[in-house]
Amino acid sequence: MSGTKPTILVVDDESAVRRIAGIMLETAGYEVYTAESAAEGIAIAEGLQCRLNLLLTDMIMPNVDGHDLILTIRRICPQMDTLLVTGYAPEDGRERNYPILPKPFNKDQLLGAVKQILDKQI
Repeated sequence: MSGTKPTILVVDDESAVRRIAGIMLETAGYEVYTAESAAEGIAIAEGLQCRLNLLLTDMIMPNVDGHDLILTIRRICPQMDTLLVTGYAPEDGRERNYPILPKPFNKDQLLGAVKQILDKQI
């Protein structure tokens, strides 16, 4: 990852969460792509040709949940890490061994969680 900005894909059906998370991450120096649906997220991941370091996704979305989205995108980018954000019970993600960031979150919480995950890639 040295010399390049880490690339993060934010997938959340809530426009405010998606927009704010994107701004926070871009301000911190990350290359950020956002998607409002699983289908859009998958298309972006395919277009990035595996240049994706982190998928930040909501657990509960219409049509496809975060877990299924993670599995699909990992077929495209197996080395990608994930961060699951949820306003529901964090146990949903912990049972599947995903790092969890509960909603609502602030900038320090988001950037701290992302840094902790991405630091493992170095």
